[in-house]
Amino acid sequence: MKRSTVAKQPELYRIPRKPGYLGAYNWRATTLGLLLLTAVNFGATQYIAAKFQYQRALGPPLLQTRGGGIYQPFSWMLWGDGNTPRRKTYASVGPSSKAR
Repeated sequence: MKRSTVAKQPELYRIPRKPGYLGAYNWRATTLGLLLLTAVNFGATQYIAAKFQYQRALGPPLLQTRGGGIYQPFSWMLWGDGNTPRRKTYASVGPSSKAR
């Protein structure tokens, strides 16, 4: 009785599965992230506007409601930087007109 069994060689290399988004662009995650960012900023803007009691200094809202207004989603960033009142400083150059 002759037995000739050949032992199966172990696989040294196997072809990987399809990598998915490796090197491709994940549009679903990007779109979801941008929608989430806009929704959070919309909520932050409305929260800050309510805390400031919808003052006229916040600027005109997109929509006017009974209780206040609905502002653009990223307006809160402008309220803290661009629309804050600045102190005016005057530099005197030369003799003052009050001295005469």
